[in-house]
Amino acid sequence: MSKKLVLYRFLVVGVIVLFIGVGVQPAFADVSFKNIGSAGFIQSLINNASNGDTIYIPSGTYYEHIDIDKSIYLIGEDKYSTIIDGDGDGDIIQVFADFVEISNFTIQNGDCGILSTANFCKYFKNRVIYNYEGIQLYNSNVYEIGANNNEVFSNYIVNNWNYGIGIFNFDWTGTRKGSDNLIYNNYLHDNRLGIDIEFGKNNIVEGNIISDSTTNGMSIWADNSEIISNCFINNKCGIRVGEDSHDVIVKCNNFIGNEKNADFQSFFLGTFSKRWIRNYWDDWKGFGPKCIYGSLVILVKIIPPEVKLFPWIERDWFPKYKAYDIEVNL
Repeated sequence: MSKKLVLYRFLVVGVIVLFIGVGVQPAFADVSFKNIGSAGFIQSLINNASNGDTIYIPSGTYYEHIDIDKSIYLIGEDKYSTIIDGDGDGDIIQVFADFVEISNFTIQNGDCGILSTANFCKYFKNRVIYNYEGIQLYNSNVYEIGANNNEVFSNYIVNNWNYGIGIFNFDWTGTRKGSDNLIYNNYLHDNRLGIDIEFGKNNIVEGNIISDSTTNGMSIWADNSEIISNCFINNKCGIRVGEDSHDVIVKCNNFIGNEKNADFQSFFLGTFSKRWIRNYWDDWKGFGPKCIYGSLVILVKIIPPEVKLFPWIERDWFPKYKAYDIEVNL
């Protein structure tokens, strides 16, 4: 099916004009509407669209909660002036269909800015601010495979009460979910937790700036993941690697000004599968390996199960002498 270009415009008299073209991106008139008050307007465009359509939204403030159940491209005119406001309650955008793209919006004042259970989606060049949670890739359905092969990039994610970006798989059946996602080139600031990954596989977090998180800049309980070329600045803890993590690579990152740069908990075998490689640590003494202090988890009683934590050390054997030059382009 050929892609249609769908553009909806407001006129001052309240008339909506629909333009449909093929393969041409129109220019927007310099019109901005605040407090439109037509709840469900964007949703109505989505309801009338088809798979493969592009929906352009002009500048304005839209008080809506949106469900996307078809493969569309939803694009705002300007990320500063095209605002979707959750009015303080509910998830603002929920994505259920694969191959969705969302860009150029401010998404604010909701429970979750973008909540996605879909695959092969892209969320980029958005401002996600003042929500309970920022962007969440989530799967808890035993019967479906979701939250895989997505890209979250070039977003400004600030002042969300819980976390900025989260990847969660609460299935626990061993099915590949919450996996093979790319999180890169984002700016995350002043969230409780910057990035949280739980129980997925093969996720890559690269080239992000994560600062001033009130708990962890990043927490990860996942396997076969790479944390590369990020900058962790002024967080309570830069990165925390959980006990269920195996084959995690933490490489070429900057750790600057955090109360604690890194922490971990590991089962005995898991501690040998994590690798800390060539990171810059502002508290490294300048010679020898950088010691990373965490805990070893030991099962001390089977019935009922009981574990104890023992102090443990992992090492970045060849730390970087100078900080890497890491910038994001939003």
